[in-house]
Amino acid sequence: MERTVRAAAAEDMAKWTQQREIRLKAKKEANRTEEQVFLESLRGDPTGNLWEQVVKLIPGDSDADVKKSTNTGKMKSLFIQLKSDPVK
Repeated sequence: MERTVRAAAAEDMAKWTQQREIRLKAKKEANRTEEQVFLESLRGDPTGNLWEQVVKLIPGDSDADVKKSTNTGKMKSLFIQLKSDPVK
């Protein structure tokens, strides 16, 4: 009984390891191609504005991402803290 359970566990572990290796290989390949596309886009237009090139380096550079973020909790807590204990 114990041997069959151990054999089944070893078989499951081998399958899981094989699937993990396949997923890792696919993810590495996707990351390489994504990085290659990113690097090509950076090298694409060196004559552009310097600040536009800097903005391209920042992830989430679209205006939609900026407009979506409406979490003001940190700013509110900072204002409350500064109100109770102002900077001297």
